[in-house]
Amino acid sequence: MDEDKAPPCAEHNVRLKHLEKSEDEQWEAINKLRNRPPLWATAVISLLTFLLGCSVTYAGLLMRITGK
Repeated sequence: MDEDKAPPCAEHNVRLKHLEKSEDEQWEAINKLRNRPPLWATAVISLLTFLLGCSVTYAGLLMRITGK
């Protein structure tokens, strides 16, 4: 093995730190995906929010029509 082609230890340490940081970022992204609520829960929350908005709008229109 040629010694002049082998990178110095400092360069190896830099590369290892970069790989460790990259691995941590990948696991962080995976955990963000894991911790999401299921699709059905998201759909139910969206539907309930829509119904609440419709109810508030309807109540506001009724109050404006009746003059209260």
